[in-house]
Amino acid sequence: MLALAYVLGPISGCHVNPAVTMGALLARRLPVGEAIGYWVAQFVGGILGALVLWATFSSSPLYNRTKTGLGADGWGAASHIHIGAGAPS
Repeated sequence: MLALAYVLGPISGCHVNPAVTMGALLARRLPVGEAIGYWVAQFVGGILGALVLWATFSSSPLYNRTKTGLGADGWGAASHIHIGAGAPS
């Protein structure tokens, strides 16, 4: 989160969470039209992030969406479904 604040802070004020945008809107630091733009970007980013997560998990032969879900308890050899950087480990 700290890296996001430093990288995105100067660009967008680090609006990576709809609740942060809501707080800025309620504090009158952000106009409604700009808040709506941030919310659209945040939700699209969340959906794209979920798709990347799903693509990473679905590359494992041990992954079963209905049985395992999208939770993770480790990486590589520590993962119970052996998820590595883009391919099963």
